[in-house]
Amino acid sequence: MQPNQAEREAERSSLYLIIIVVLVLLLTACVLVLVFRKKAIIAHTNELEAMRIADESQANEAIVKEENIQLQKLYYEHLYAIILPILNANRGKTGHINLEESSWELIEKNTDMVLPHFTTKLRHNHQSLSNEDVRFCCMIMMRVPNAILADVYGIATSSVAIRKQRMKKKLDADIHEQTIENYLGQYII
Repeated sequence: MQPNQAEREAERSSLYLIIIVVLVLLLTACVLVLVFRKKAIIAHTNELEAMRIADESQANEAIVKEENIQLQKLYYEHLYAIILPILNANRGKTGHINLEESSWELIEKNTDMVLPHFTTKLRHNHQSLSNEDVRFCCMIMMRVPNAILADVYGIATSSVAIRKQRMKKKLDADIHEQTIENYLGQYII
């Protein structure tokens, strides 16, 4: 009986040892799962924070871009106020404004300074436009009043609206629903 009891004790000890090893392994596995889960949660939280910051950055960038566009438009309108005396100084005896090529080049240059690459983009997208057409678009973007446009082009004030309509047709057949000013505004983005 003694050897059986010793064998049973040895078996129990082996069984306890196996149970202890299994419990240690289970405990280790649980700890590892918790550690990895915590790291995954932290990584997920960091990823969400990065996405939130990226979204916020994009929103802020869009706001800044829109504010920049509004400032450009405002500046261009003020630019017209600066150019008005130049236009008036070039009035002929008939009251019309006679601009030389250098004045038109200055208008285009100022347009591209304030609205980067406006004339280049316009010419690229509408290759059929003449220099006079592009310059007319520059004057429109400057918010030059119809009366002044009429004096520049030597036409009646009522004819300026007709010229704008013709320009809309030249630019794109699909812009009938919007003003030419709004359509040209896409080239300042």
